[in-house]
Amino acid sequence: MDLQQTTFLILIALTGILSRRPFLRFPLDDDFSIYTYRARFANKGFQWKKDLQIIGIPIWRMLLMDKLYGNSKGGVQRIRHLQTVFHVAGSMAVFFAVLIITANPWAAFAGGLLHAFYGTSPDLTAGSFNHEQFYIPCILLGFALLTAGPEFVLYAGLCFGLATIPKFTTGLYPAVLSLVVGYQFGLGAMTGFVLATSAPIILSNLVEYLMGFWDETSRRQMQTRMATTLRLSQTKAMYFSRFGEIRNLIKQTLPLWIAGISGLGLSFSGDHGIWLGTFTAVTLAMIVCQRAFSRYHYLPWLVWLALGSGLAVDFVLQQDATVQIFFLLIFLICAIWNIKNLLPFYQRPTDINTLAQYEKFDQYIYLPYLGKLMQRLTRMRGERDARIFVWGTFSQLYHLAELPAADNYLHHTIGPWDTPALEGFYDGVIGGLIRHKPAYLIKTFSDLDVDFLEKMTGLRYQLMKVVLARFPVYRLVGFSSVAEDPLALPWQIKMQHMQTLTTADWHAPSIDKTDFQRGRIITAFRECRKLTRLNPQDSLGLIFLGEIYGHLGQPENSVEAFENALKENPQHSHVRLLLAKQKIKVGLMVQAEGLIFEETLRFGHNDEALFLNALIHQQQNQHQQAMQEFERFRTQYPERHDCWLALMGSLTALKDREQLQRLFVESETIAGKADREWMKTSVAGAIARMDQKSRPESDTLNFYLQQDPQNTLLIYARASALEREGQIENAYILFEKLTALPATYQHIRAGAWFRRARLSRGDKREHFAQNCLALDPSHQGARKLLCEQKSRSQNRLAPQRGEEI
Repeated sequence: MDLQQTTFLILIALTGILSRRPFLRFPLDDDFSIYTYRARFANKGFQWKKDLQIIGIPIWRMLLMDKLYGNSKGGVQRIRHLQTVFHVAGSMAVFFAVLIITANPWAAFAGGLLHAFYGTSPDLTAGSFNHEQFYIPCILLGFALLTAGPEFVLYAGLCFGLATIPKFTTGLYPAVLSLVVGYQFGLGAMTGFVLATSAPIILSNLVEYLMGFWDETSRRQMQTRMATTLRLSQTKAMYFSRFGEIRNLIKQTLPLWIAGISGLGLSFSGDHGIWLGTFTAVTLAMIVCQRAFSRYHYLPWLVWLALGSGLAVDFVLQQDATVQIFFLLIFLICAIWNIKNLLPFYQRPTDINTLAQYEKFDQYIYLPYLGKLMQRLTRMRGERDARIFVWGTFSQLYHLAELPAADNYLHHTIGPWDTPALEGFYDGVIGGLIRHKPAYLIKTFSDLDVDFLEKMTGLRYQLMKVVLARFPVYRLVGFSSVAEDPLALPWQIKMQHMQTLTTADWHAPSIDKTDFQRGRIITAFRECRKLTRLNPQDSLGLIFLGEIYGHLGQPENSVEAFENALKENPQHSHVRLLLAKQKIKVGLMVQAEGLIFEETLRFGHNDEALFLNALIHQQQNQHQQAMQEFERFRTQYPERHDCWLALMGSLTALKDREQLQRLFVESETIAGKADREWMKTSVAGAIARMDQKSRPESDTLNFYLQQDPQNTLLIYARASALEREGQIENAYILFEKLTALPATYQHIRAGAWFRRARLSRGDKREHFAQNCLALDPSHQGARKLLCEQKSRSQNRLAPQRGEEI
């Protein structure tokens, strides 16, 4: 090796190291976290198979990585330094492969240098742990040795055998290439190649066997891991577009695709065409066979494109100066544009705006916050020795919260639940929950029925709140025995239980509206505001925020949130209709009609458009037409109570008491108790206001209250009417009744305490206001009343003029 080649290798190594350096302190992703979980909690005596089911075979290799990880301080950086070493080795392998094929050091330098930079493509390797980085140097070196001639076949076989240690599926390479070896070099060379490939594989499995990782338990765990991986890969097709991912990948590595495909295409007909063609086919087959459910599965293809780029440079350098300058300019233009787009990923790798560009943005931005929150919570409650359970793939929460897992599977899967291989997943998850009774359960994926989990295990978890409107955090509040041991059931029954436990349609992270749906509007609002402040580009969070603002009667803020959501992602369906509804509320009819038209144009007909057009006609005082459209929509969607309310508005404007009376009767058919009582109260109030010239409003409300005496909303409405009419004593009695009734809704009880406070004097006034705030800390009326009470007390205690101080 001459000085020039040595210099090139040093430059390639420096480029690889510098390109990896920005990601040394990058947030953890789920893959990195699960592979380092056992090492992270090794100080607790955790062991493979027992505390973490087998993953990343062979396990002797994982044990070596555990040794390298060492303690938690600096362990992540040590593993990432190892990844950097293999990345640089891969770049050097590209250099030697191109050099052997072309005998052109400059072409080899170009290929190695391109891989040194683009091999660190953020979407593929930034915070991830993947085995592709470890086997790439082996397969490239093996390929280079095969192209060097038959005398290197044994060494090539040895390289391909070593490549199976990081990932056993790379056995596809020697399986196919052995046929080409036989065709090119004869049966003897093929036999030697197969034996050389087999030697590391046999030795590795022998070590596994001697260490006890080929026993019945190990084999069952490997079957479970394979079954879950195959199922989890389906989520990529369910929720993401592979073509969209490839498009983004091309955008990030455009120069590689242009030069690499050109170089490979030109070389297929050359002296080494059969090797290049076969290797290309196997690399693409590897991506297809793995279903490309993780982006790093494309990493070997990018390495191959880097090699192809080196071949393209060799071809260009053989042309005349004009052609060389032409191709150099095209490549430079693409490279400059591409690197300019990539610069933020390398200059500001952990900036929120940068992290928001990743597919795993929710892991990188939100989980560190949730991890710190769990640390504070468990420290405050003295639960630092407890375990937690995370439902979903976000295993880095165990690292971030510094709390171990209750289960020993540590990942996630979906159905179909139709094979005994998945019994290992059930036993790992359900068995771990029963054995360790984790203090907290965190849903990072929404497809878990916590109520059914209680029936299965006897563990009673209570929702604390949905952190950042995405992650419901439950606290263990009790445990009771169950009729039958869930772990002693036949595997078919276990699979039926898993099917029931995961019946939700969405098997991925998303916004969780549980707090909002349970009436904890302020909690949902605060967490959603935190979410959108942490990441202003979270379009789903902005949509939910817009919905909450709309519910709180703040249409201007709702409009702003929906518009920001569409700015971040114009492809969201239905959002334009939500925005149109708020535009109608603020009187922007023309804009609302434009949004309805655009939604129909983009996504086709939507029945919601009928309802929105009815709202527009209502705002334009065309109540007869609006009423007919509301009725048509209500017939199709009787559960849409906003339509009932809008219909009530038009009937009130038309002074159609008979139809309002009919609406009150039909309200009895509404399924939900809260919705039914709310609608009855709304209709009764509308009729009472219509009749108030002929009879007191409280009398009309009392008439309907006699038909539904347990309706606390209607009781509250009548009490308010009595107060307005000056019947203070009767109003006070009803408010007092509401504060005592167990069936009273929390916000109504809070309001009743406030009304009692307002109608009282002295210490009772302050006491009742405090009771209100205990139920609703955000109640502004109670806060104002307490401030006034405090001010009066201070004024009474203040010294008068002329008195001594």
